[in-house]
Amino acid sequence: MRVMRKSSKKSPARKKVRSKAGKKISRKRAVKKARSAEKVAKRVSPGKKVARAPKVAAISFEGLSLRQIAAKVSDYLEKTGYGPALTGRACAAIHVGALIKPKSLDFVLREYQVNELADAMRAIGFTNTEMNTFESKRCPFSVVFSPPPISVGDDIVDSLQILKTRDGMIRMLDPTDCVRQRLSMFYRWGDREAFDDAIQVATRHPVDLDLVKRWSEWEWCSDRYDEFLARLQKK
Repeated sequence: MRVMRKSSKKSPARKKVRSKAGKKISRKRAVKKARSAEKVAKRVSPGKKVARAPKVAAISFEGLSLRQIAAKVSDYLEKTGYGPALTGRACAAIHVGALIKPKSLDFVLREYQVNELADAMRAIGFTNTEMNTFESKRCPFSVVFSPPPISVGDDIVDSLQILKTRDGMIRMLDPTDCVRQRLSMFYRWGDREAFDDAIQVATRHPVDLDLVKRWSEWEWCSDRYDEFLARLQKK
């Protein structure tokens, strides 16, 4: 217990010491309070998720073309940090046009966590219907995601074509890699639709056929490449 002495006057020296002590205690309390506030700001309460996706309204895709829809979805995924790359049949359709009619938009993402991705897609009106596949009543195409790397057969793709549109940017396979990707489906699974897609792209765009031939040899599919080349030469 602190005993207070009765005195009509307080020593100036004592006043000075008490003043310094008070300031020291105040500083300590301020620092402690600041640190406590910082910890609270960093802490996430149990069960509360930190949303990676920005708050946006569900996007309406009514009346839009495949390219416009792909651009809107791709642009959104780019802004949320997923680094999407369009592959598959939708990529071929953008290179060719209405002759190819895909049912889905296939994206390879830089990286993702399933729960965070589901939250991000829900923000624009898509729900997870099966593994890595999302659908929306507002969109005529499902959206399918694959993990990295971006590859065609066993070959990893290290560069992409960038298509800039009014609706956003699309990072996608260039015509040569698009042809290789569609041929890989034909080589491995006998997918004739993918074979026809490769023909359509190669007919309308300059394609490095030497690279396609070497790659086909690495894939042990020289005979199927010969079938592709013979069909292409008839066009």
